[in-house]
Amino acid sequence: DLQAEIVQSYPRSYLNMRRPAFDAWLRGMAGSGVTTIRARATGLRQEADGWTVEFRCPDGSVDTARGRAIVGADGAGSLVRRAVAPGRDILRYTAIQQWFPIEGAAALYACVFHRPTSESCSWLFTKDGQIAFGGAFAPKGARENFEEQKRLLRERYGFPLAQALRTEACAVY
Repeated sequence: DLQAEIVQSYPRSYLNMRRPAFDAWLRGMAGSGVTTIRARATGLRQEADGWTVEFRCPDGSVDTARGRAIVGADGAGSLVRRAVAPGRDILRYTAIQQWFPIEGAAALYACVFHRPTSESCSWLFTKDGQIAFGGAFAPKGARENFEEQKRLLRERYGFPLAQALRTEACAVY
């Protein structure tokens, strides 16, 4: 907690995974009688015996498919979430993450809280000889708030967050 200057351990009950491997696992769960269609879902309708999905193919054509179940593994802003829980407001944040070189780092995963810059959380973790720092911020002032947290982590705790190797950003719901 950067604001209260509290450092403590806490249990971690979620997973950090590689998305392609997760997608392959989901396809494997579907079984052998399933056809994989590489397209963009554009509509979803629940019916008495299952779901109908409308989708646009890479060639621009539109088609539909039916199934007994639907799996939405594409985030809170997904078509599936909106179909299953219509009318619910979802907060939108801007996630920013940067990767930095680090030598001889032990395994690290840290959750960072700092209410003056974000009502959500930020994170630090080491992976493959690098340290990543990222967080979720209100869209207005996201980059400035990210930079302020990064400065605090550098100055107070000595994290090597000066020369980014790469920057990633996306919308988070």
